[in-house]
Amino acid sequence: MSELNLINLVQKTILSEHVCLDLNAQEIALDVSVIEKKFLFANDSNKICLDLDFKDDLISMQTGYYVGIDWLIPNQWVVHIPPKVDKADKQTDYLSMLFTCMKDKEIARYIKRLCDINFSKPDIEVDSRDDLLTPFLVAQFMNLMRVIVQKGLKKSYYKVEKNLVNKAKGKILVSKTLNTNFVKQRKNKIFCEYEEFGINNLENRVLKKALIFAQSYLKQFPLNVQEMAGIFNFVSPAFELVDDDVDIATIKNVKTNTFFKEYPEAINLAKLILRRFGYNLQNIEGLKHNYRVPPFWIDMPLLFELYVYRLLKSKFGDAVQYQVIGKRNQPDFLIVTEHEKIILDAKYKTKYTDDFVNDDIRQLSGYARDIKILRRLGIDESLLDQVVIDCIIIYIDQEAYAEIPNDLKMTPIEDFVKFYKVPISIPTF
Repeated sequence: MSELNLINLVQKTILSEHVCLDLNAQEIALDVSVIEKKFLFANDSNKICLDLDFKDDLISMQTGYYVGIDWLIPNQWVVHIPPKVDKADKQTDYLSMLFTCMKDKEIARYIKRLCDINFSKPDIEVDSRDDLLTPFLVAQFMNLMRVIVQKGLKKSYYKVEKNLVNKAKGKILVSKTLNTNFVKQRKNKIFCEYEEFGINNLENRVLKKALIFAQSYLKQFPLNVQEMAGIFNFVSPAFELVDDDVDIATIKNVKTNTFFKEYPEAINLAKLILRRFGYNLQNIEGLKHNYRVPPFWIDMPLLFELYVYRLLKSKFGDAVQYQVIGKRNQPDFLIVTEHEKIILDAKYKTKYTDDFVNDDIRQLSGYARDIKILRRLGIDESLLDQVVIDCIIIYIDQEAYAEIPNDLKMTPIEDFVKFYKVPISIPTF
């Protein structure tokens, strides 16, 4: 059954926050009862990717700030939401943003929250340009592999089977010895099973296999080639003594010791990459322009938030505090120095170029009155009800500089006391 990309029907008006589609005008036969009405990120009711409302012959669509591809009707209708800030001649280079975040180990811990994949639904055929998922997974995986190699591969005991000559070790595999050696008159050889200690354990073999898949994918679709190639050249020598002979059933059931804190996430990403290609390397090598991906959503506001976090840390270092929990609020950032007490929020919006959003102003005003946050800012207890805190909104403006300015309070938001806005541009290609 053919797939229909809804974004083509509305001629990309779905990029706006709210659109309506006239089904009669499009001459579409549609049973609305089987359409999925609401798409949530990670089943979080506060994170709406897409909300559909049907009235008469109209579909009203409210989109969030998430990008992805999903089924409206399995195997029939597809919805594709690209980044809202994209323009015809400039597309968001989210991988550059991702790599920027990954350069900071503390920030890299939050990257696993960026993607929501649904393997319970059928895969969707997409053009390679619309596959945001695979390079996203590969980039995360390669970064974790770099961290693991820097710390040293995990060593542990693991079982091996070998056909030993003139000696026995561990458990003798009688049946295998008889069938493989004795019937062929190799009476000096014995198949044995025993334990060895080293890096050729199951976890590292799964990582090695996923590494081979990642390398093959990067040869087919070389995004951020220089960055990826550098990581791969650093990582691959560490796995020279690790085998990649591991079957599908073993991959699906592999577990790891949480003592090695990067391993659980790396193993999970390895499973996702291998599953993404059906555990078959030929599925990568045979890719052309169209191939299949599971439905997925990427949290662009969080990616922008982490990207801003990295820029702020590069500028202000340890003075930046992230996601401080107040009594009832949680601002994105605080900057606390001897001379500065600032609350900042990153907004994945372009509206602030010539306007502002009242709800955002109210939100930051609430942060600036939260007693616990004021204490974290170092405000004297006797002055809690007298101090007006500087509040800053960082937003997207592709005409602005790509770095955080030294003076965060250059551009006040008119009509409000101690409210400022800071534009930054994000990477594009």
